[in-house]
Amino acid sequence: MKKRSINKNINIQRPRLIGLTGGICCGKTTVAEMFKRLGAKVIDADRIARELTKPHMPAWQIVREFGEEILLPDNNLDRGKIAREIFRKKEKLQALNKIMHPKIQDSIKKEYEEIRNEAPEVLVILDAPLLIEVGDRNIVEKLIVVSVDEKTQLKRIMERDNSLPTDALLRIKSQMPVSEKIKFADYVIDNSGSRDEIFEAVKKIFSELCGSGKT
Repeated sequence: MKKRSINKNINIQRPRLIGLTGGICCGKTTVAEMFKRLGAKVIDADRIARELTKPHMPAWQIVREFGEEILLPDNNLDRGKIAREIFRKKEKLQALNKIMHPKIQDSIKKEYEEIRNEAPEVLVILDAPLLIEVGDRNIVEKLIVVSVDEKTQLKRIMERDNSLPTDALLRIKSQMPVSEKIKFADYVIDNSGSRDEIFEAVKKIFSELCGSGKT
């Protein structure tokens, strides 16, 4: 089977690598779980980032960038404190991405290759909230964007984090608007409906992707 080169970092053949992204509290995790239920393998960029930033792991240099005040008593990172920093200071977000992005991409490549070796026919989903922002749209063949309106996002953030409207809105505004992400999408899942409606949309996309991946 002929390989298709997507970029110099990730060479894939079927199963193709499919991107999944969306704004904060748009329900991307729920959609990823639905793809898993249907038999897809999901590479979770957030999980990879958490593993890389455990004490003295490869991305520990974050502490040098942000200072030891971002550490919890158990020496793990205070992710809430880091989030507040990067949402208020764009240069801190850029510094964080510069540290994390190459390491995350290397881990994605390794995990993808492991999945491909173990299950050559399975559909592989890359679940990555900043996939577009860090320039990784070109490493996936197709892109799925999960969306909701800003009012719903705001409500969900406030409920999840017990935060004030101003803080929740700041988090939304610190990211690329969902409306902009949709411009890069091959598929859009509106996550404002019922779980049954969302699952039907996921099943349809899953079927199309698996069907179009056949020789």
